[in-house]
Amino acid sequence: MWFALAACLTPSPVNDPPVPAPTSAPVPTEPTAPTAPRLLINEVSSSNRTGPQDAAGNTPDWIELFNPGPDDFPLGGLTISDDRDLPDLHPLDAALVVPAGGFLLLWADNDLEEGADHLPFKLSSDGDEVGIYDGGVPIARVSFGPLLADTAVARVNDGGEQLTVTLSPTPGASNGPVAQVLGQADVSPRDNCVPVVNVPQPHVLESGIVSMSMACDTGEDPAKLGLTVLTRDPGLTIAGTAVTRNNGPADAGTVDVLYVVADPDGDRVPETARSSVSVADDWRNPDNVPVDPTLYTSEYGLPVLHLQPAGTVSQSYSETDAWFDGVHYTGTIKIRGASSSNYPKKSYTLEFEPIQIDLGEPLGRKDHLVLIANFDDSAYTRHKLVFDTWATMAQTAATPRLTPRTQFVVVYLSGAYHGLYTAIDHIDDEFVRELGFNDTGGMFKSVNHDANFYYERASGQTKTNLANGWEKKEGAPDDLSAIVDFTDFTAGSSHADFDADVDSWIDRDEFMDWFALVHWTASDDSAGKNAYLYEDPDTGLLRFVPWDFNQSFGQNWYTARVDSDTYNNFYQRNAVFWHLQDDPTTSAALEARFAGHRAPGGALDPAVLQGKLDGYYGLIDSSGARDWDRWAGGYWGHFGWARSDSKGFIEERAYIEDWIAERAVYMDSVH
Repeated sequence: MWFALAACLTPSPVNDPPVPAPTSAPVPTEPTAPTAPRLLINEVSSSNRTGPQDAAGNTPDWIELFNPGPDDFPLGGLTISDDRDLPDLHPLDAALVVPAGGFLLLWADNDLEEGADHLPFKLSSDGDEVGIYDGGVPIARVSFGPLLADTAVARVNDGGEQLTVTLSPTPGASNGPVAQVLGQADVSPRDNCVPVVNVPQPHVLESGIVSMSMACDTGEDPAKLGLTVLTRDPGLTIAGTAVTRNNGPADAGTVDVLYVVADPDGDRVPETARSSVSVADDWRNPDNVPVDPTLYTSEYGLPVLHLQPAGTVSQSYSETDAWFDGVHYTGTIKIRGASSSNYPKKSYTLEFEPIQIDLGEPLGRKDHLVLIANFDDSAYTRHKLVFDTWATMAQTAATPRLTPRTQFVVVYLSGAYHGLYTAIDHIDDEFVRELGFNDTGGMFKSVNHDANFYYERASGQTKTNLANGWEKKEGAPDDLSAIVDFTDFTAGSSHADFDADVDSWIDRDEFMDWFALVHWTASDDSAGKNAYLYEDPDTGLLRFVPWDFNQSFGQNWYTARVDSDTYNNFYQRNAVFWHLQDDPTTSAALEARFAGHRAPGGALDPAVLQGKLDGYYGLIDSSGARDWDRWAGGYWGHFGWARSDSKGFIEERAYIEDWIAERAVYMDSVH
């Protein structure tokens, strides 16, 4: 299909016809001139990397409005939207004016705090639309397909009917005739053509060959179409629809090509199809050329985070430069975790000041970020699978929850490939605020197994302080009274008293789901310690936040295997879990909730878990194999590993999938 353009115009008032002169001779009426458009969407860029900057120095997507009329055009009373089903999405500020014969840029960055010219949505480089509405009626609307970075859909001549795609946008200035008018066909196509791109290998090493071509879904011969191949890469060979390149040691990056097929009627946006091949840095090649962090933004389909520490990275913060999606940031870095500090491939905590790093969805803008190395997880998915399972559980909860968000990233450290990481929220007041909670409460972290809500330590000795095992992470540093009081309540209550009063302390369903999560996944190390509790100032409740799951899905924290028929009720690890299971009343509710999570479609349904894994490995297959190639020697030689088998990345995936299937059968047999 063709992407449609609608330019719906507000008609100008029609003048009364001239009054005939007092004579017998008829006076002809002058013809009415065509009504001129009053407001037009003149140019749109859905992937602004190096183009115009807003007042804050950022490069958001942008929309250029053009007023061809002789008078200024105030935008008050109009709305703008990227969804035609929600035309009133965003009322435009009355202070915004498109000058007579001039232009106005609007920034599509989903950041209204930046000013009246910023919009509550972003544009997708895979295709989108934008419309301006008057009382729900469109007065200007443009739909477009995939675009390359720093290209734009533009009108040929300001306000013209014909639209094109250009490598030379003119944001805030006249389009002129647009020197590169695309899609002028020698032979008009007999049928509409939706471009279909063939990419034999979407991911290659620098020693490989880039290759791609295009065909029409209708079978139309592309040679007869008004076809243009757009690229900024001067090294490509283009012959008809075929694009090729032999790569060398300096060619790492993403090769982007845009196939543009003209609209046969010449008044709609051309059909576009974007084709990409990721050329991975060949870090083993002795002639390898270090990548440019401003250009090398993805690898095997995953985003790349470049870190350039100023000196040696330790367990104390030190300065670092960082680049993500081509944007430079300054911040600090430190090694995260006592165990991780001994690993060859370490985990890190990052802090970015004064400008937050923007990671896109789902993590968004962050001033703190944790990078999990997965060094002790050769499946590369255990942490993410547990956190995403908790998020799925949260979707069934009656109240919002604190759900850490994760995404895979590739890290380059000091200019060299360092490996595949899981990026995750840093659990702090920023995280609490981003998830819609009041961020003024106290945050507590359980750091050892004394954090068990009993009067006794994990060793059996009486605690010297009921806050033993806990650290304060946010709020008044020495005030752990909330933990002390809750531990006193939990340890000192009978089952009946606990059942009667616990809802004034915690969200009962949340703690039942905590048990269900660690019980099913055999995450013994996270049943008491390796968790956060947040004292919500709005409700007074202690809210659970999961953390640290290198022990899960068939291995413990130092990689020793955990059988799928292992059962642990965690009575010693967590007094709350003891109350919930040992009391027949609360036990029945716990079993019912646990059964719901294991039912078809539930968070612990093995089919749901397998579906998540399939999605992960669809993203990381190439990156996981690359990381394993980089670090396998360090895995097997590390003193902290207890693994006796030799399962690598591919075999470990099969292991975790088999373990999940066996675990589901076992759980159903004992519950």
